Amino acid sequence: MKSNRSSYYRIKYEHILKQRGKKRTKIAIARMILTAIYHKFVTGEEFNPNNLLKLIYHKKCLKNRKIKLLNRQ
Repeated sequence: MKSNRSSYYRIKYEHILKQRGKKRTKIAIARMILTAIYHKFVTGEEFNPNNLLKLIYHKKCLKNRKIKLLNRQ
């Protein structure tokens, strides 16, 4: 099922893409997913991204900053 909202990995992908490029970003995201799956099987815990809210909040702050800068000019 596809989510209508931005997922944790979508936000991470967009952030890493700016720094590394498409190929390295895909590998990084695949590694994150496999690590999460591994830890889920080993510990039995559910997926809980700790920094998801921080990522979403950071994205909103950047948009607000851009708007403020455009309004100044």
